[in-house]
Amino acid sequence: MKASQRATRCRTAAPLAAQCVAAVAGALSALVPASPWACGQVNSEDLRLLRRTPVVEVYEAVRQSVVFVTGPVFQGDRPKLEEFFELPGSEPLPESVGSGFVIHPAGYILTNAHGAERIVEPWVVLADGKRYPAELVATASQEDVALLKVDAGRQWPAVRLAAAGDVMIGETVVVIGHPHGLRHTCTAGIVGAVGRSTQLADRGNMTLRDLIQTDAAINPGSSGGPWFNVVGEVMGMTVSMKQGAENISFAIPAATIRRVLPGLLDPERRYGLLVGL
Repeated sequence: MKASQRATRCRTAAPLAAQCVAAVAGALSALVPASPWACGQVNSEDLRLLRRTPVVEVYEAVRQSVVFVTGPVFQGDRPKLEEFFELPGSEPLPESVGSGFVIHPAGYILTNAHGAERIVEPWVVLADGKRYPAELVATASQEDVALLKVDAGRQWPAVRLAAAGDVMIGETVVVIGHPHGLRHTCTAGIVGAVGRSTQLADRGNMTLRDLIQTDAAINPGSSGGPWFNVVGEVMGMTVSMKQGAENISFAIPAATIRRVLPGLLDPERRYGLLVGL
């Protein structure tokens, strides 16, 4: 075959190939619908609905039940009179920063014992910024759980506790707290493990067992805050971070809270008293 003939065939085949490719692309484009975003068919409200993840839903549903726990911290080397009456010339007591959550509509709040026991006069701050004085009702020191009571003449939005042992490794965790005093901060992660143990250095290296582990961001001030699953149940309460590590934190599980809560609420069991006698 002469070179001129081959060249002619090549020039003829190239347009035919291009036409075939264009025809196939056109057929495929007819099968794939145009993106509604590209066509401007989605309004801002539809986009907001698409962005409403389970984390957003949980935060909006339960944030009113999470409180900021604060108050002057007891200093063992200062005279009692000075602690309570702040005599002229004395330095103010340092403020404790922690978290908690409403467990009963009558104003009962759960938080960590390691924080609550150090506060001289506890206060709780709601999501709307309102402050209420609180009373330390009882503690379960070995489990690091404390119960506060606020008398505000109102019904409080209470959380639901998850069933004992109802935690799945890998499920989403929504943590709400007040790290470094930054109120109502929401972070999220997953359950990394269950059955963990840790020691609390500020309580004589007391060992806590059967804890839940997460990679959600936890910082000082988050202690006592709730861990929620995606249906809005409290699966645990923040207790500590692993020192020297990143994104490893622990929570007291709902099973432990369920076990100690009746004793915290019952004055007969707390004090050995017979109520009404």
